[in-house]
Amino acid sequence: MYKKNVDIGSIIKKIVKERKITIADFSRQLGFPCRSSVYSIFKKRSIDTELLIDISNILNYPFLMEYFEADEKHVNRPILLNEADSIKIKKIITELSNDKLRIINKLIDNVQNIIQ
Repeated sequence: MYKKNVDIGSIIKKIVKERKITIADFSRQLGFPCRSSVYSIFKKRSIDTELLIDISNILNYPFLMEYFEADEKHVNRPILLNEADSIKIKKIITELSNDKLRIINKLIDNVQNIIQ
């Protein structure tokens, strides 16, 4: 169900603070000429959809989901990843898989030594 009274500016401000992004950096990423433009976003109760999508991508947060009621107590929100983050995650998973394989092989060797 759709929520009508979403104070999106306050939510954006909260997420910027949680992400520990400076107002200057956030302003620069949005392509704004000055920080006062960011402060004006924080005061808005509604915002242009395209700008909200840009902000979602910058902050890696699905702000559009704030406009929908949760049907369940806990809602799994999608995580937006940029390509660089996705590559890093795949690399970590590969490294962990390789480490797991090395550990299993080492265990097999140790068990074989004990048996012999």
